[in-house]
Amino acid sequence: MNITLDLQPWRVVVRDDAEPYRFAPASVITRSVTAQPSTIQFETCAVVQVYAQMGGVSPTALLGGSFWTSTNSRLEMSLSVGQQNEFGPLVKDMFNEELHLGLPLEYSEAIFNALGNNDGVEIPAGELTVFASAHDEVNSSPFAFGRAAELLRWALLSRASGDGNALDLEQLIARWKS
Repeated sequence: MNITLDLQPWRVVVRDDAEPYRFAPASVITRSVTAQPSTIQFETCAVVQVYAQMGGVSPTALLGGSFWTSTNSRLEMSLSVGQQNEFGPLVKDMFNEELHLGLPLEYSEAIFNALGNNDGVEIPAGELTVFASAHDEVNSSPFAFGRAAELLRWALLSRASGDGNALDLEQLIARWKS
C-alpha cells in the first residue's frame, strides 16, 4: 500500500517499508488494553507520515510499526523511544525533507492514546509494535504524533482487513479538520 494524499491543511503518506526509519531505542514502553480475540491470523507492517501547514506552525511526525493478531483478549502495545533531549541522525523523510531519527519520550502518551482508542473500529487482540520514527526538533509535537498514530492504526487495520482505501483515509483526515 502506497498512498499519498494532500487534503489541506494535511498531507499524509502511507508506505510499506518502515526499515529506513528503524532506530536503536534507549527503552521500550508497553501498554495493554482489552480487545476482542482475533478470528483470523495476520501480520502486517506500515510506515506513515503526517505534515500540515497551519499558519506559522507545521506539525510533522513519522511513525512505523507492525501488528500481529492474537487469540487472547489483550492488545499489547510497545513503543520504542530514544534518549530524552537527544536528537538522532538526520534522515530524509517521505516528503524528502530532513527529520531526526528516533522518538522523544514526551510524545509517547499521545501515541498510546491514539493507538488504543476505540473510535468505533474494533482493533483485534494482538501485538502492536512501534519501532520506527522520525521527528522535527521544532515542528513535531504530541499533537502531530497523535495524528500520526491514528494514521498508523488506520494503515495497520486497513492492511490487515484488506479493505484499506483512500476514501476511508479521507474520512479520517476530515475528522482532524473539525
